[in-house]
Amino acid sequence: MSRTAIGLALLLLSAGPQAAAELPLPSLRHYFAAYERGQRPGAAVLVLEGNRVLHQQGYGLADLQRRQAITPRTSFDLASLSKQFTALGVALLADKGKLSYDDPACRYLPRLPGYARQITIRQLIHHTSGLPEYLELAGGKRVPSTNADVVELLRQQPGLKAPPGARHQYNNTGYVLLASIIERVSGRSYGEFLRHNLFRPLGMNRTFVEGERAVGPQARGYRRIPGLRRFGLAREATGGSAIVGDGGVHSCLDDMRKWALGMQQGKLVRADTLRRVFSKGTNRKGRPVNYGFGWWFEKHASHSVAVHTGTWKGFKNVMAYVPERKLWVIVLGNSGGASPRKLLRPWLASYLDRRPARPATPRRRDHGSLR
Repeated sequence: MSRTAIGLALLLLSAGPQAAAELPLPSLRHYFAAYERGQRPGAAVLVLEGNRVLHQQGYGLADLQRRQAITPRTSFDLASLSKQFTALGVALLADKGKLSYDDPACRYLPRLPGYARQITIRQLIHHTSGLPEYLELAGGKRVPSTNADVVELLRQQPGLKAPPGARHQYNNTGYVLLASIIERVSGRSYGEFLRHNLFRPLGMNRTFVEGERAVGPQARGYRRIPGLRRFGLAREATGGSAIVGDGGVHSCLDDMRKWALGMQQGKLVRADTLRRVFSKGTNRKGRPVNYGFGWWFEKHASHSVAVHTGTWKGFKNVMAYVPERKLWVIVLGNSGGASPRKLLRPWLASYLDRRPARPATPRRRDHGSLR
């Protein structure tokens, strides 16, 4: 998703009555007119404050070949935004006494290699396990296509990148293992567990997990073809479509609004569990690490903000939550581009301070494909 796309989409959150006169509306109209002509992929944008939807709309095309427009009911591959569902699933099992955060992961996954025997569930959640990144391990070898394949790939490695709990290092491997732990403890598939415990209670009927039957219209992921003014379908060199936990959840703006409200109103977990979800983890020395249960933490205009991005197969997503203001910003995009996380900072700070922001300068670079 381009720098302009996310920047101007997030600019919409300044469009309340008190700020409308300050916005560069001609530039905004011109930008979205380009999407409405149907020449390119785009984004679905939601801004929610309290119970009030400030903005919810789709722009551009979900499918270039079929000329299908993006709407709030168009499903996107959430990529790493899926991690919040995985982490909350583990929290639900812990609340029910089915597992403990300090249990060794090998208690539930006996095929883990010996060097991983001391890794705890807590360390998997907060990315302090020391595990290598499975997306970087395959190389010229057979690419893993299932969660079980990821475990077998780990068994071929000589050891950890760091002792368990020693340092924070973001990786997708830990969340693949967490999904497998959910399956082992619950006796359900990852998708069935999420649907029964998270999606169905909130009425998220258009949300599904990779490998399940798709529901409703689907966005396809695109990247701009180098040197050409057109887009092609995105491809990834590593990672199988049946791997879940680090990614694999598909959802639409309508359902993500229900998810945000459900989290905000404490419909799924106890208040103390919700505080844990939006709190920093710690390393083995008790020092904080900047990651909670599927969320990073940042400061914007003196406000604490939980944020995460998701990048995979041309999809570029960002989600932010400001607990103090009960403010959610969600951008689901199907055009690979610059890092949306870097774009979020100035625009969100602008809204929280109620200052108009300048449109971002577009940059046509892609910053990787990790989920």
